[in-house]
Formats: sequence, structure tokens, C-alpha cells
Amino acid sequence: MARRPYPLNTYAARRAALFQRLVRESRLSEATAELRISGWESEARMRDLDVRKPEWWDPAWDWILKQRRRLGEPVDPVHNPKGIADLP
Repeated sequence: MARRPYPLNTYAARRAALFQRLVRESRLSEATAELRISGWESEARMRDLDVRKPEWWDPAWDWILKQRRRLGEPVDPVHNPKGIADLP
């Protein structure tokens, strides 16, 4: 059976899930969550990641946490199961 292409509605669903996670778990404002996600989308395009693949969103959470640390935003390790907040 041929593999189905990654539909745009799945892209939108994963984007919305990340948005909700940033707002609920990380307690970001909706505007800040949108900025962080938009930043990831730009970074992913620069990395030449294929938007049609589910893997597009896999590194997003870690990248956003690193950016938040770099920008001096508080990162709560309780909501960071991978421990990214502890990176230098």
C-alpha cells in the first residue's frame, strides 16, 4: 500500500496542538505562542525540512524552548520532560 501524503489538515492540527501546549503548559500568551511557532516555521524552512512530512513538528518543542531560554523567558522544568531548560 502506498503511503499517503501528509495532508495540510494534519499540519494544521499539529500546529494547533503545539500552540495549545505552549499556552496551557508553558503559560505563554497566545500572541507569544504564535510568535514562537512562526519562528519555528521559519527555522524549519531554513533547515529545508519538508512540510509535507509529520517530522516537520518533531524538533519544534525543543527549538522553541532553546529560543525561550536565549531570550530570557522563564522556562518551567516541570513542563519540560526532556530537560531542555537545563541546557546552557
